[in-house]
Amino acid sequence: MRLKMVVADGDKSYLEALEEYLISNYQHRFQLSFFSRTEYLEDMLSKENKALDILLISSEMFSKDLKIQQVKKVFILSNGKLDLDIDSVTIINKYQSCDALVTALMDVVSDGQLNNDNKFSKSNGKLITIYSPIGGSGKTTVAVATATLLAQMGRQVFYLNLEGISTMELYFRNESQYNLSNLYYFIKNRRKNISLKLEVMQTKDPLTEVAYLASGENPLEGEEINETDIEYMLTEFKESGLYDYIIIDLPSNLDTKTIQVMNQSHYVMMLINPNLVSTVKAQQFFSVIDKLPHSQENNLDKFIMVMNRCFSQHQEINIGEKQVKYQLPEDQEAWVKRGSQIILNSGSQFAKGVYKVIHDFEKQVD
Repeated sequence: MRLKMVVADGDKSYLEALEEYLISNYQHRFQLSFFSRTEYLEDMLSKENKALDILLISSEMFSKDLKIQQVKKVFILSNGKLDLDIDSVTIINKYQSCDALVTALMDVVSDGQLNNDNKFSKSNGKLITIYSPIGGSGKTTVAVATATLLAQMGRQVFYLNLEGISTMELYFRNESQYNLSNLYYFIKNRRKNISLKLEVMQTKDPLTEVAYLASGENPLEGEEINETDIEYMLTEFKESGLYDYIIIDLPSNLDTKTIQVMNQSHYVMMLINPNLVSTVKAQQFFSVIDKLPHSQENNLDKFIMVMNRCFSQHQEINIGEKQVKYQLPEDQEAWVKRGSQIILNSGSQFAKGVYKVIHDFEKQVD
C-alpha cells in the first residue's frame, strides 16, 4: 500500500527537482501530489475526505490556519530554526541531498507514527537459504552469485549474511550508515513498520543492484538473537513486499536459529565439495535433521543438493536419499576485480552452473 504524500513549495525549481527525484525513485512507495501555490493546496486540503499520510511543505507555505486535521504527519522543509509548537509537525532540513531528505523522512515515518499497513500489495518474497555444514565450501561465493544473477534477471533481491565474520565486503560496497546491528536492534525491540526501516537501512550495490546490509559491529551480537527473533525478522522480510527474493547466507554451525531459518525458507541450497570429509558431514546432517527439535517435517524436501568446486563432472551422487543434482565447476574466471570490489563474471562456467539452479527453482516457485 503506497503512502499518500503531498509536497508543497513555492520555489518552483526546487519543487521540480524534488518531484523528478521522487517520481524516479519512490513512485512505488508514495502516491504523490505537488503544489507550488498556497491557494491550490488549501483547496485540496479542504476537499480531501480521506486521511493524507504525509504533508511535506516549505516553511513559507506552512500556516497554522491550514486544515491539517486529516494529515497524519506534517514535515516542514526549513533551512533554519522555526519556533513552532505543533505535535504533528517535524522540521526537516530542506537543503540536504534528496536522498538524505527522503531517508530522514522515512526514518521518522517508520517509527510507527502512521497507522497504515505499510506493506506493499505485491506477493511475498521467496526465501532461498545457502547452507553447508562444511567450512570452506564456497558458500558465500554461491550465495553472492545467486543474488547477483537474480538481480540481473530483473528481480528485486536482498542478500542477508548471518555469519559472525563474513567476506561480503569483498563483493558489495558499503556506503551506508546502517548495518546488521541496527536491524537486530529493531527486531529485538519489535519496532513497528520494519518494512519501512528496511527500505531506509538497506544499501543497493550500484554494480550488482543487490540490496544488502553490511556486517554488524560486533560478531558476537548475533548470539543475542533467538529463534523467535529469527522467525519475526524473516517474516517481516518476506511480507515487506520489497523483495522478490531474500538470499540468506548462513554460518556452517547447526543450532535452533539455523533450523528456524530453514523452517522459514522456500528452498535450502546445500553445498558440498568433492571429497570424503564433505560427503560424510552431509550424510551426518541428513541423518539427524528430521529428528532435531523445532525442525519442520517437510524441511528435507526443501533441500537442493549442489556440489561446488568440481574439477570434473562426477557420476550420479546420492547423499542419503538426496541426489546431488547440480555440479558447479572450479573456475578461475568466475570473478573479476573492479577496484576493491569482486564482481561475478556472468559468462563464466561457474555462473552458468548457478544460473541453471536458479532457473530450475524459479520454475518451481512460480
